[in-house]
Amino acid sequence: MRHLPSLVSLLLLNAAFAAAPTTPSEVVAAFHAAMAAGQAAEVEKLLLPEVQVYEFGHVERNRAEYVAKHLPEDLAQARTSSTRVLQQQVLPGADLVLVSSETETLVGQAPTMVRHAGTETLVLRRDEAGQWRIAHIHWSSHKVKP
Repeated sequence: MRHLPSLVSLLLLNAAFAAAPTTPSEVVAAFHAAMAAGQAAEVEKLLLPEVQVYEFGHVERNRAEYVAKHLPEDLAQARTSSTRVLQQQVLPGADLVLVSSETETLVGQAPTMVRHAGTETLVLRRDEAGQWRIAHIHWSSHKVKP
């Protein structure tokens, strides 16, 4: 059972990338599937080169900086946690879309598992080829008291 989340993540990743994501919602789903599966190269493909990532008061100002400084840590946490989307809102636009989510994440394994309440804001923009890519990420979370 310990490998079940990894198997599920790989199945989600395969489904997400069976066809290239074409809608903002598909890009968001593919991004989360790639994170959960630990697929750094797939995550990178979904980020614009000029993406800005805000997390815990820190800023990575482009994809290269995020990939070098923070992506490995985010992939490691995604592989050892499970996240449930409690609420998600998509604010559509012609070339810019906002996807905001409220989440509950369980990190670690019993008996030391920790529950986090979180928010995620993703801004997606069309690239030069007209494909949706992530232009901005803002993550915020806090531990929930038992």
